[in-house]
Amino acid sequence: MTNYYIDRYLKNRTFYKIQSQSIIDNPDQRIVDDLSSFTGTALSFSLTLFNAAVDLVSFSNILYGIYPPLFAVLVVYSISGTAISVFLGRGLVTLNFLQEKKEADFRFGLVRLRENAESIAFYAGEDNEKQLLLQRFRSAFENLTVWITFYSFDVSASIINTFI
Repeated sequence: MTNYYIDRYLKNRTFYKIQSQSIIDNPDQRIVDDLSSFTGTALSFSLTLFNAAVDLVSFSNILYGIYPPLFAVLVVYSISGTAISVFLGRGLVTLNFLQEKKEADFRFGLVRLRENAESIAFYAGEDNEKQLLLQRFRSAFENLTVWITFYSFDVSASIINTFI
């Protein structure tokens, strides 16, 4: 997968077009972090889905054998609880994406500082760089605060839904 995306990044001078037109911020980090995150999440999701399918089949068979009407009620309950959780958790996807972007911007600022250390020191631009870095950090921190608040609300709603 990494080979595929590196080939696409270098093919037809795509890397230059992205940089010169500012199409994507931090493409190098996105290749590394996004691919790592994608493969880890895909593997985890696949294993969780397989485990859930095995549990669903085995426990459904047992429950249906004990009392079929209860099985039907629990199926409806599970579907409605899942729908509510998906509805409430939909905003987390956007917040997670923004958090990754803002953290990447902050790391990019630190790399930029390191790569341009001589110029910054020569022109005494430490204060400007500090303000820029703090602004990027503040943005990431504010988004994280929103994410934590939203996630806490979503988890609370899921817990309440479980006991209703």
